[in-house]
Amino acid sequence: MVFAKEKHPVKEKAQPFVHRHANSNSIAILIHGFTGSPYDMRELADFLHNQGVDVMAVRLAGHGTNIEDLMAMNYEDWVLSVDAVVREAEKESKRIFLIGYSFGANLALELASRNPKRYDGIVCLGTSIYWQQRWYYFVLYHLFKLFGIDKVRKPYVPKFQIESWESTGNYADFPTKGLGEFRDIVTKRTQDLLPRVTTPVLILHSRGDRISHPKSSDYVFEHVNSQYKEMFVLPELNHNPLRSENKDRIFNRVARFIEA
Repeated sequence: MVFAKEKHPVKEKAQPFVHRHANSNSIAILIHGFTGSPYDMRELADFLHNQGVDVMAVRLAGHGTNIEDLMAMNYEDWVLSVDAVVREAEKESKRIFLIGYSFGANLALELASRNPKRYDGIVCLGTSIYWQQRWYYFVLYHLFKLFGIDKVRKPYVPKFQIESWESTGNYADFPTKGLGEFRDIVTKRTQDLLPRVTTPVLILHSRGDRISHPKSSDYVFEHVNSQYKEMFVLPELNHNPLRSENKDRIFNRVARFIEA
């Protein structure tokens, strides 16, 4: 899917993808995080497909191209990115599961809050509500705004890795222009919508997540109104548990949730 406001081509590894299975009765819609790309979800996608699940990976608007495109987008653009894929999935009359990583988990919760009966389950990996070192980002946002700085290099991306990082469609920079809206989305908006979520939910979070505080997932678990909800705290240091040493354990848990 190409978005009207995008001015740059999508990088090859950042293309959305679909894996079909002949006898599947379930579709997993995978949603990557902010500044990420569908590439981040490939290993999980391959695993689920091998388990007999259809997979559709979303590319969020403004992602996987050039950071200038991302800065032209807003929250509804990202919601519509997911909704468009859901509409395609609905044509097949199969069970639909949303699986979101980081900001993708926030979007999964957003979609589920708007129409809970539309989905058979949602999986939230490293949901972002509370940030680690929140004061640091608050100060940076106002400094960047004051000096007209519209993007900044991510401190955890070494210079020698920038090329390989961006070849997958991930951005090595963070757009400060949208930082204020993004901060509002991952805090108040997500908190406000949680009581409207009644879809079964599986929540996973790394204990040592250095970006999104683990209490974010505690908050989700406590405030969704799902009759069935599970939470697993993982002994990882990564923000992205899909890249951890225990990723097979995570993949299996997600597959069991879909099969249940």
